[in-house]
Amino acid sequence: MKKRVSLSRITIAVQGSLFTVVLGLALLVGFYFQKNTVEEEAAARGAELTARVRELESRLNRDALQVKEILYEVIDNNGLWSEDKDHKYFDKMAVKKLMSDKSLLHPDLETLFVCRKEDFYLGIAYQQRIGSQRLAYRDYVMEHVSELVSDSNQNLWKIREIDGVTYCFLVYEYPKAGIYVGVGLPGNEIFSDLKILFEVVQGSMTIKDCDDQPYVYYASEEPGEIRLESVSSNAGLTFECNIDVNALEFMRRSTFASVLLIVFVSVGSILVQNLILRGAVIRPVTKLSGQVRNAADEGGRIEQLVIAEDAKTEEIYTLQAVLNHLLQEVLSGRIQLYKNQVEKKDGELRQLRSQLRPHFYLNAIMTVSSMTYQNRNEDIREYLARLSDHMRYMMRIMTSTVTLKEELSHIENYVNMQEIKFPSSVILMTECPGDLERARIPHLLLYTVVENAFKYAMTLQETMVLTITCGGIATEDFDGYRVVLEDNGKGFDEETRRRYNDGEILEDREEKHIGLSNVKRSLLLQYGRKDLLRLSNALPHGARVEIWIPNEKGNRNGFDGTGS
Repeated sequence: MKKRVSLSRITIAVQGSLFTVVLGLALLVGFYFQKNTVEEEAAARGAELTARVRELESRLNRDALQVKEILYEVIDNNGLWSEDKDHKYFDKMAVKKLMSDKSLLHPDLETLFVCRKEDFYLGIAYQQRIGSQRLAYRDYVMEHVSELVSDSNQNLWKIREIDGVTYCFLVYEYPKAGIYVGVGLPGNEIFSDLKILFEVVQGSMTIKDCDDQPYVYYASEEPGEIRLESVSSNAGLTFECNIDVNALEFMRRSTFASVLLIVFVSVGSILVQNLILRGAVIRPVTKLSGQVRNAADEGGRIEQLVIAEDAKTEEIYTLQAVLNHLLQEVLSGRIQLYKNQVEKKDGELRQLRSQLRPHFYLNAIMTVSSMTYQNRNEDIREYLARLSDHMRYMMRIMTSTVTLKEELSHIENYVNMQEIKFPSSVILMTECPGDLERARIPHLLLYTVVENAFKYAMTLQETMVLTITCGGIATEDFDGYRVVLEDNGKGFDEETRRRYNDGEILEDREEKHIGLSNVKRSLLLQYGRKDLLRLSNALPHGARVEIWIPNEKGNRNGFDGTGS
């Protein structure tokens, strides 16, 4: 019989090797930190800071040039301060189109504005900020724009904070008409490249404008003790950085103490590991192997099996001899059952997503036909383009999940199709934080709810108002995000609310709300829970649908629907 090594001896050998490796790594780390000095670190970070400031300076100069071009266009369009309302209106539209074109070519300029105190404010309907931020930004500009004005020859940028959000402003004035042209770049975006400095070391960075207004970024709770040489730019900004290299200095001066500490920690961890391993692995495995051997001797089917005797330890060999057959049959049967269940659920999900309702496309064809008789050629072209996008998204049958941003964009495209078909019939308002746009959601889940809202809430006598709000939820019972959809229709009756909220209904045999039934069924198949869809009525009237999406790790516990 082949001689096998005890598991205890293997454990001791592995632990000894681990100790040797840890000791070698400790010596290497000590020599590394001894070689690098604080002065070299500060010089390297200072050079990197200067290079990044110069890159930022070029970026701000490019943005300033675009703002000047808009200023010159405003001066040319002298109707902005004209008493002629028609002239003034068309000049506003021309300036606003120029601003939109600039923002498409230069993403920094999405916060461009042209304003005249107590007269008008022109901005871009940018999508990256939530509604409250846009309103606060506009109100601040209208009230304080005169304080932000820069000399057109110096391009001095000014830092201001609006409702907790820091902006870097550049504003030009046309004194003759009292018109201001400018842009406010969000600090977290424009200064993001500078923050890369703190990915390796800890410390702080302070950016000051010509008015000595600061923007401070902390990478650690305590400011660093090593001060880098300040860097100035022709944009009127001064950059100061402090870095914390106390850990490096300690390791440089105390290499022996550091190595000794690591050795003691390693020895202690090995001893603890040995105690845990003996109590949690060796003894239970030895006991289990004896029990399995006894069971086999009392009439098991071990004698009928072909056992691969390749284990080197006595304990594992015994377990392998008895359990290989059980694993081959029991586990293979479970795996096959699991595969069948997964395939069944996947098939049901695809079937739900593939219900593409042919009547919608027949109605679309009739809509195009109707518009041809009305000579609405531009509307026809736009409608067909949006219909093409709609069909392309709907045909993604093999896609199980999409990003929240993709699903909301598809809904917006669908609503625009309805707006072309029935002008002034619907208003869509969405609010989704930027950090949730890449969150995953089952394909067509929100769209199905929106389509249900159009079916039951839309009338040609009253404009339909549809709002979609997204927000993160973190409670003891739930970790994920929630999407709330509301309309101004008649709402749900009490029986429908009770059936869906109590988790009774998974199929709508009456086909009254088959869309919501599919949504509830999809959530159950995707996440294994019946409480992720909640129906209620909005105030003063209308339907309210809440969809709770757990995070990717899954969330199998129940929750009571509370959360912000």
